[in-house]
Amino acid sequence: MAGLDQTVLNVELRALAIKDMLARGLSILGREAIGELATVVG
Repeated sequence: MAGLDQTVLNVELRALAIKDMLARGLSILGREAIGELATVVG
């Protein structure tokens, strides 16, 4: 069972890392989009 627990832990860690990457990517995209909008409006 110890091996199974380790696998579950690895999957959860990977999911957290992916979520973190997505959040970071979205915030960067959002900032770029806001910058472009400001350029168009301004």
